[in-house]
Amino acid sequence: MPNNFLITGNPGVGKTTLIKRLLPHLINPIGFYTQELRDTNGKRVGFKIVRIDTNERAVFAHIEFKDMPHVGKYGVNIDILNQIGVQAIETAIRMGHPIVVDEIGKMELLSDKFQRAVLEALDLPNLFIATLTKSKLPFVSSIKHRKDVEIFCLTRKNKQIIFDQLTAIISRFVI
Repeated sequence: MPNNFLITGNPGVGKTTLIKRLLPHLINPIGFYTQELRDTNGKRVGFKIVRIDTNERAVFAHIEFKDMPHVGKYGVNIDILNQIGVQAIETAIRMGHPIVVDEIGKMELLSDKFQRAVLEALDLPNLFIATLTKSKLPFVSSIKHRKDVEIFCLTRKNKQIIFDQLTAIISRFVI
């Protein structure tokens, strides 16, 4: 049985919400999730990264980050991603805890350290749960084709089914 579970789906389908719903079912998870930042008119202007075990948080992508690598209209602060996201993955690896990553996407893949940490995590026996972009990026494709991963494609209609399947899987790891 694989120990690496990847959740993919269209933007806005609820991948992050699913990750957050799964957290109470995990024992001492370490990793991170992302939160959208919106202006007073409700327009998305960036993303915050939140470390699960410490609640450390910071803005890692924003439309006002001009002198940084860009994905679309967002400048990405790779240092923040490394300080919070990569360090969380590395801590989980060291401690043998379940690893949660939201998400393996274009912004995160700007960091070589992030890519190395994800590959190292996938090679371990730790429970690894991550959301994954649907983009056909080489790194993403290589992960999807690993024999030790199971992929769940989330839609608006199957959210509860996928949640139930993943909680059942998680329960097998905590016995």
